[in-house]
Amino acid sequence: MKKLIVALAILLVAGCAGTEKIQPAAWLLSGANVQSADSENEIEDTLEYIGRVGVQVGQTEAGIASDWWMGSPRQSYGVYAIQFLTADPNSLVGTPYIGAQATMDVEEQGGMYGFVTGTILDIGGMDVVTEFQVRTYNEVLETQMPNSEDRYKAFVGLRFKF
Repeated sequence: MKKLIVALAILLVAGCAGTEKIQPAAWLLSGANVQSADSENEIEDTLEYIGRVGVQVGQTEAGIASDWWMGSPRQSYGVYAIQFLTADPNSLVGTPYIGAQATMDVEEQGGMYGFVTGTILDIGGMDVVTEFQVRTYNEVLETQMPNSEDRYKAFVGLRFKF
């Protein structure tokens, strides 16, 4: 997992060396488990916050990310890469994107990686984000976060361009 994150970080730096304009961006997202459970505290137990800082070059954005879980306090750090798709000018869903992320937990041996997809809607000059993630956990986190928990996540938040 560590080798994967290092490789993605190298690709991130090397890929940003083009002649196109570089646009910094920061993301703040919050979400919970999409799968239903019988727990009274489902939202509190699976609530998670994501912070991202990256650069957009053309239709591609890549950067560093940090996830923090509220129910079982943990934090992980890693990288992400997103490809923005062409938006339909008549569409109300905004600009769609697809991508991937990989993070490592700072206290446990293990991490997560997975697919992300979402849309960004410009509302009054602010980018409002809705995102869906499918995750895979490895090593110690695989036993702590079984597929029945935290595999599918939905997030909402804001993206700031500088």
